[in-house]
Amino acid sequence: MFTENALDMLKYGRRLGVKTGDRQATTIFDFGFRDKRTASLEADVRWVWRCFSLEALAGTQELPNDREHCEGLQAPSEGLWYLALAKSSTTRQFVAAQGQTPVDCLEYLSLDPDDDVRCIVAASSRCPGHVFEALAGDKTAKVRRQVAANPACQPPVLYRLSLDSDYSVRLNVANNPSSSASAVRLLSEENDAYIRFGVACHRHADWQMLHMLACDQSHLVRQGVAGNHNTSSATMSILAKDTELSVRQLAAHSVSISASALRSLHGDDNLYVRRALASNEASGREALELLSQDQDMLVRYLCVTNLNCSARLLAQLAQDTDVHIRRAVARSEETPKEAFQILAHDKDVLTRLWVARNENTTAEVLEVLAADEHLGVRQAAAENESTPWAALETLAQDQDIYIRRGVAANSPASQKVLSSLAQDTDHFVRTLVAANETAPLNALRLLSYDESAAVRCRVAGNRNTHPQVLHYLAQDKDECVKIQVARNPFAPLVALRILACDPDPYVRLLIAKLKYTPDDVKQRLANDHDPWVRRAALRHTMSNTL
Repeated sequence: MFTENALDMLKYGRRLGVKTGDRQATTIFDFGFRDKRTASLEADVRWVWRCFSLEALAGTQELPNDREHCEGLQAPSEGLWYLALAKSSTTRQFVAAQGQTPVDCLEYLSLDPDDDVRCIVAASSRCPGHVFEALAGDKTAKVRRQVAANPACQPPVLYRLSLDSDYSVRLNVANNPSSSASAVRLLSEENDAYIRFGVACHRHADWQMLHMLACDQSHLVRQGVAGNHNTSSATMSILAKDTELSVRQLAAHSVSISASALRSLHGDDNLYVRRALASNEASGREALELLSQDQDMLVRYLCVTNLNCSARLLAQLAQDTDVHIRRAVARSEETPKEAFQILAHDKDVLTRLWVARNENTTAEVLEVLAADEHLGVRQAAAENESTPWAALETLAQDQDIYIRRGVAANSPASQKVLSSLAQDTDHFVRTLVAANETAPLNALRLLSYDESAAVRCRVAGNRNTHPQVLHYLAQDKDECVKIQVARNPFAPLVALRILACDPDPYVRLLIAKLKYTPDDVKQRLANDHDPWVRRAALRHTMSNTL
């Protein structure tokens, strides 16, 4: 981050020599706002102007007025050595902070008499190793602190700094990911709790050290041990009985916790500990069966989303009194046949809708849902690839045209006739044209602006629809239209990227299951807040890798 003077140098120094209408800026000697600048700043401007003189005299580029854009500008590397010889400390700080400053120039600035210049050099990721060694013995503590906090610093230098007399230096070493195991072990004996907390969280802390810190008097240190992936199961058993709530909660989240420690946490009085257990993939089926009887709805919900949830437990939770639990069971890919049969008659419409959408729903259950009283449920059953022909025949006779268009086969027609019918006043006719794969592109483009969502839905699902039209429909306000775009194998990648950010979880689920979804989109969906979207993205990413 530049200082105020350094930004002023960059802002006004590059404007020198540019002829403007301002009388104060008519020559290279008339620096802007001279009366408001100190003599030191005027010296800084002179040095920076010499660095930028060629570009400034050309008059081809003007600096922005705001400081945010000034910070992003970089000086030409050939002029940085010239600036490093400036008498002004601010100018030398400017050089040390540049990302393209030569390494030998940084070495020169590491000997600078000004503490701030040496601090900036010590914080640079491009600083060479021998310079780190020299700055580690600097007489000024704040310079050594910057060396100790720099991840680019070598482990031997950090070990040396772990013996430093300054508290902040040792604290920075404890928090530096590049610190060696020997340095971390040395700092584990510190009297300060914050240093020991840094050790407890460190990636190079071994299990013996963490076992010792698990009995630390500071709950902050014990929290660090409970959250460390290197902590052994035996140590987690100790932390599972900790008096501090936050420690027990972190232990309940750990994947390395033993079965005996998990059993000791099942009866915990704290709600958050039980929720952590229900979401932990290390929890076995026996543990989840106990947690499924919890009074808290979220504990039972997390049991459903847990990968270790058994089919028997899902069948049991299909009769839960809370509608959110039943909806979660309806979405699960592990739900057994008997649970689907129960949920197909659920009084909640959204529960039946998720059953109709589930690809693992049995054929006989889909036949029941094909006669559902709700339009959305029947439509979902018509679009489900697992729906049997008997159910599709029933849906083809449905009085609602939205259901019939979902299963009806359109007879081929000439493009001229289809173009004419695309402007028909009858909604059902336009729907049939939109679903016809022989329809001309101009007709489909016209129907993509139709006021009826059902018409746009068929355009979105038509394999002959132009990718540009699918890109437009991916931003449609209707959920069904976006679902059809996601299912269209010819949808462009830009449309898939838009749908991957859709607020509806079912749309994101479809994108996560596609084989041709870009890898960066799959990675983002692997961190989705919806558990089924995450699971689908991770499963398909792993299958593509294998």
